[in-house]
Formats: sequence, structure tokens, C-alpha cells
Amino acid sequence: MIFRDGFASHGNNRNLQQHIRDDSCASGSRDSTILR
Repeated sequence: MIFRDGFASHGNNRNLQQHIRDDSCASGSRDSTILR
């Protein structure tokens, strides 16, 4: 179960909406992902 322990992102970006949009706080790059 992916969300059993809540949403755990890599790095310091905890904004779930940004991860869903595939945005990142790292220099405006698109290096986040979420299983769909």
C-alpha cells in the first residue's frame, strides 16, 4: 500500500499537488513523479 504511512517524497518538497503535476522545487525542473 503506497500511502499506508502517508505521502513520503524524495527531498524536501512535501507539496503533493506539485508532485502530481510533476513539478519540483529543484531549479524548476520536472524530476518528481507519482504512480497513476
